[in-house]
Amino acid sequence: MPAPDEQPRTTVDVVTDDALGHDDAVGLLARLGRREVSAAELADAARARAERAHAVLNAVATWVEPDQCPPGDGPFAGLPTLVKDNEALAGLPTSEGSAAVPDRPAEASSPWVTQFVGLGFAPVAKTTLPE
Repeated sequence: MPAPDEQPRTTVDVVTDDALGHDDAVGLLARLGRREVSAAELADAARARAERAHAVLNAVATWVEPDQCPPGDGPFAGLPTLVKDNEALAGLPTSEGSAAVPDRPAEASSPWVTQFVGLGFAPVAKTTLPE
């Protein structure tokens, strides 16, 4: 039982019967390799799950359109992911989780995001941070 000053916790389950299924990254890469699923299908499923979570948790700071950050052809090519809003992604605002930070698009991606995307990960959204 929570203490009187604690707020009840909300459980959010976004797993469903979609292109992501119940696979981890290794399983998704194998399915991509066998052409059982496409990178676009995985990205659509990841975005749909993020939208369901966002509706309850206000979890998304910015949505990333596929043409805004095309993934590289590295070993993780085609895997959708989320990026925290403390990392710059070219053309999108980086608020650092604070309303005090100007809502200005980043001129370039951070070195971490550049490397991450170069490995083939495909960001579908930037996620919020506590202020």
